[in-house]
Amino acid sequence: MRREAGHERKDGAHILRHSCATMLMQAGIDPFEAAGYLGMSEQTLREVYGHHHPDYLRSAAAAIAQKGRFVSVVESVVDSGETSDQNKKPND
Repeated sequence: MRREAGHERKDGAHILRHSCATMLMQAGIDPFEAAGYLGMSEQTLREVYGHHHPDYLRSAAAAIAQKGRFVSVVESVVDSGETSDQNKKPND
């Protein structure tokens, strides 16, 4: 039947599994759930197909989107509520 359809390759099941994994990740399906459906470990799914998931590199993209907003170390310490008085020892 494959030959009649013009498919000489014998790896049809592998191609279908690969396509399914790619589509599940592109759809944003939870990797744990997708891995269970595909019968593979979540680690393998993330390593091989993770770059297809919409969350892949989302935090990096968000950081680049804020490229005009540079925060200095001093501003970060002030924002956290930490001051130099809090770092002093009681006898200082």
